[in-house]
Amino acid sequence: MKTVKQKLKEIPLPNASWERISKYALIHNGYTHNTDLANFANSVSIYFSNKKEIPDPFDIGDLKDCLFYEQRRFRHFGYAPSGEDFEYIKALMSGIRKRTIESLIGNR
Repeated sequence: MKTVKQKLKEIPLPNASWERISKYALIHNGYTHNTDLANFANSVSIYFSNKKEIPDPFDIGDLKDCLFYEQRRFRHFGYAPSGEDFEYIKALMSGIRKRTIESLIGNR
């Protein structure tokens, strides 16, 4: 079993490059995890835009769904996110790291 440190090493830090985060986002297929991915991810993005926080309580799968959707969105745009869009992605990464730590510590 991987240690918390080993598992966290696999997850990019919130300030990682878009290239690194983008690759990580594709590990999780949000389309198979959430049948209404577009509506769900867009609602979370709008919430973040208004409140500057991720709604709570979301599980790690929900956060990964949103990250996956953002990766697909910006791939279709043809450029990397910046400004508020990248702040949202960093918040998703922070949430994924936090939920990972919680799940790994809880499984000891």
